[in-house]
Amino acid sequence: MSETRKPQWVRCGECGHEWIGLYMPIEVNRLSKIVKGMHRPSCAADSKAIYMTQGRGDE
Repeated sequence: MSETRKPQWVRCGECGHEWIGLYMPIEVNRLSKIVKGMHRPSCAADSKAIYMTQGRGDE
């Protein structure tokens, strides 16, 4: 069965930048590893400052 993968947007709480952080659906174990390791290189925010959003609406 082929599932349609949808982008999951994330937002940096430090600088406000939004980007596609991962694609859903995803296995829970893999999701937790990806989210825990996320960081925003430009402002050095770590995963504690990154939040999932609804997206920008243009995707």
